Amino acid sequence: MARKAVLATEIRRSQGRSLEGIIDRVQHQEEHMTAIGTAPSCSYVTAGNGTATIASTSTDVAGRITFANTWDNGDMVTITWNEAYNTAPVVLYSSWATNASGESLNEIDAYHSATSGSSLEASGTCTKSLEYVCIESI
Repeated sequence: MARKAVLATEIRRSQGRSLEGIIDRVQHQEEHMTAIGTAPSCSYVTAGNGTATIASTSTDVAGRITFANTWDNGDMVTITWNEAYNTAPVVLYSSWATNASGESLNEIDAYHSATSGSSLEASGTCTKSLEYVCIESI
């Protein structure tokens, strides 16, 4: 019994020190979350001459898609992950591009996520770029 109590105390101490160390590094040393990997592939289908490219610095975890030319309602861009997720991740898309009136320059009608990739369907204009971050919940 006494040995079990000593071990429990030591585990708590070691976990506490580890947690303090992590908090210390994040708060005081400004650690950054880093994703290492190869850029996923990007494909698109447009009725016009729209194009989409994925930044070479993108990974399965985060990246940037850049749109050009004419995108119409129903045009689609698909990102295919390098490594499939175990469950379909939540993909957060962010578009900072707006016109002088404050309207978004990326008009997205539908979004799909699967273990193999993610796709967006335009509901109008897509121009400039869009950033994404993927979070898989298991």
